[in-house]
Amino acid sequence: MNRWIGLAILASAGCSAEPDPVGPPRGALAIRLTTPNRDDGGIMLRLGGATIDSVTPVQGKAFVRQDGTDLVVAIAGSLQSGSVAWVWVPEASRPADYRVTLLQAARASTYEQRGLQDYRVAIVP
Repeated sequence: MNRWIGLAILASAGCSAEPDPVGPPRGALAIRLTTPNRDDGGIMLRLGGATIDSVTPVQGKAFVRQDGTDLVVAIAGSLQSGSVAWVWVPEASRPADYRVTLLQAARASTYEQRGLQDYRVAIVP
């Protein structure tokens, strides 16, 4: 019986009180929009880079489709400057691995497309 106690002590000696890491921190990055207007009703974005699990709009609705390795995301709703969506990723500590491009912007009341020269989008922690 003492032999079993000795084996149990040896086996537990290699155990640590801290859990083993299970990988990089999963989480969300924000898509931040800067718009010159107060009445935007929709935008279309292209997201790419590293793996993206999903996209959740801050408000309104998001429509997502795969385009090769990128995602094309349409966000409809009352949009203003600030965070417009969360991008859920496997490694939130590396925002530079992701890219976002604004493809279209539209007025809320008529959905008339707008020029993009004064808009900015970024993926931020």
